Amino acid sequence: MRKATKVGLLMVAASIILSVWVIAGQSSKADQDLGGFHVDDSGQLLSVDAIGSTVNVPEGVTSIPTGIFNNNSGITQVTLPSTLTGVGSGAFMECSNLTSVSFASGAGALSIGSNAFNGCTSLSSVVLPDNLTSIGGSAFYGCASLGSITIPSGVTSIDTSAFQECKNLTTFAVASGNSTYQEAGGCIYNSGRTRLLMVPEGKTAVSIAPGTQTIASGAFSGCSSLDTLTVPSSVTTIEADAFSNSGITSITIPATVRSIGTQSGWTTLNAIYGTPDSAAMEFAMANGIPFYTIGESGSSGDDPNASGTDNPTQGDPSDTGNSGSPTDGNGNPTDGMTDQGNGTFADAQGNLFYADGTPVASGTSTNGQGSGNGTHTLDDTPTTADGIDPRYFLCLAIFASGIGVILYSRFNKMQYVSHNKKH
Repeated sequence: MRKATKVGLLMVAASIILSVWVIAGQSSKADQDLGGFHVDDSGQLLSVDAIGSTVNVPEGVTSIPTGIFNNNSGITQVTLPSTLTGVGSGAFMECSNLTSVSFASGAGALSIGSNAFNGCTSLSSVVLPDNLTSIGGSAFYGCASLGSITIPSGVTSIDTSAFQECKNLTTFAVASGNSTYQEAGGCIYNSGRTRLLMVPEGKTAVSIAPGTQTIASGAFSGCSSLDTLTVPSSVTTIEADAFSNSGITSITIPATVRSIGTQSGWTTLNAIYGTPDSAAMEFAMANGIPFYTIGESGSSGDDPNASGTDNPTQGDPSDTGNSGSPTDGNGNPTDGMTDQGNGTFADAQGNLFYADGTPVASGTSTNGQGSGNGTHTLDDTPTTADGIDPRYFLCLAIFASGIGVILYSRFNKMQYVSHNKKH
């Protein structure tokens, strides 16, 4: 029994010694000095001896951590190395005199974290590398001097807020070979150009690309320099907040648009042009916006001031004149039709139709949220944690085994003593 106790104590002692060795190894990461830039053995930048107006981050640095250069008004130029894999959240935030940032292309995937260059109001030149894969939320928020930017071919994720409040940004360019995004007219679309994703806030006029089916949430958000817009007949869905906080005062929406989501903060809109019994009319009436008809054909691009334009609609929609319409001239369901309350009507067999008699396609959204799958809101802010060293688990196992041996030995000793007392 004494031997077993000694074995247990030795195991406990060994586990403690091993733990100390592991901790010492973890805490003694090499602090390399790369010309005044101090990094650990994983390449994360730890500190900088002195910061001048030009910051040339050396090769070997893999990660720039959160806020390490933020609020430094002395920095004017930044050059980043090919070894870089991540720019941390707020790394250069509020560097108000920073004018240019250049990334060297590298082999590994690179992500720009949220708020990385937020508030860099003088930033006018950004060269993004080919190995960039994601741009986080508000990464370039408020970069008011930025006029254009090229999205590299490897980018697969751009947060919708990445370029908000860039009021002089007029052009997005997308490098050839990008499988996620395409550019048309300086705006960003999905790869098939069926979803309009992002319009530069500095644009004064936009012609939506032919074939566009969906205007995505946030697409025109913050576009205060736009005044009028004509939506093409290919569009069927305007997602919620697609025009939130935009400056558009007049918009023409064709009858092909079946779904319009809620648009918060769109206070400048004072005229919607469209056709009777349309989603455009329903949206206008629901939000107290003057509605002007552009003729019964409903073809997009009709001049709102051409013949056929009526006074703003104030009452019930007029008859569309389409045979087979599920509504009568006053917008009420015809015999055998039931109003579903979302702009559609059901017949006795449960088939859905729009007000003009057009069948609702299977899978079509009618609740204003859209059904697109072009999400682009990932924020791959780089992390630098090394995780739990597996040797800790070995130490824990040895420690637990040692305690078990000691307890088992004590238990046997107690049983032995108890047995002897009885006899």
